[in-house]
Amino acid sequence: MDEFLKAYSIKEVSKQTGVPMGTIRQWETDFEGILTIQRDDKGARIYTDFEIETIKHIKTMRDKNLSKKVIRDLLQQKKESDNSSDYVPIPQPSVPKMNQSEAVKTLNELKDIMVNFDDFKESLKKELREEIRNEVKNEVVEEVRRELASASESQQKLVERGSKHTSEQLESISEALEKMEDKQEEEIGRRDKILMENMRLIKELKELKELKEEKSKGFFSKLFGK
Repeated sequence: MDEFLKAYSIKEVSKQTGVPMGTIRQWETDFEGILTIQRDDKGARIYTDFEIETIKHIKTMRDKNLSKKVIRDLLQQKKESDNSSDYVPIPQPSVPKMNQSEAVKTLNELKDIMVNFDDFKESLKKELREEIRNEVKNEVVEEVRRELASASESQQKLVERGSKHTSEQLESISEALEKMEDKQEEEIGRRDKILMENMRLIKELKELKELKEEKSKGFFSKLFGK
């Protein structure tokens, strides 16, 4: 079979149409012969796009406060003649209708497709996760490399600054030592001058003392006739 109707559960139909599941079951009874719902081998209701469109139109007419009898008559007229002007248009299904056995077979095929699709989806998820994991890993590695390069560059600059700073400190210490040596030499020279001056003064004092002693001896010699 090249074409088949897509099957929906009553829960999916309720979600699409906005009609409660209990109301849909009631309409199946109220509009028997018009809203015919097929069932699978387990007895679960199977809805096609055709039944969904019918339920939507029933809902539209109920929202306009049309009675179930009027709605049934309008739907019956539509079913009997597409040329009638007194009915609410209902789009015809674009795919051929199926009997119950075909619908059940189609539903089973859909279930098999969905099972295989789930396997494919899980496989795809794993591939995507692995791809994302590899991308994240590559990004982290690249970020670490950039951080290491930045750190290495910073360390190099720090070493250069440290070397420059150390050189400046050594130069400053050298200059200070030279100044200290100059001051020491100046101080030694100053002290040498003071020492020489003191020695000169001592010598002069000694000579002066000797001179006084000689004068004193001459005076006493004259005085005592010696």
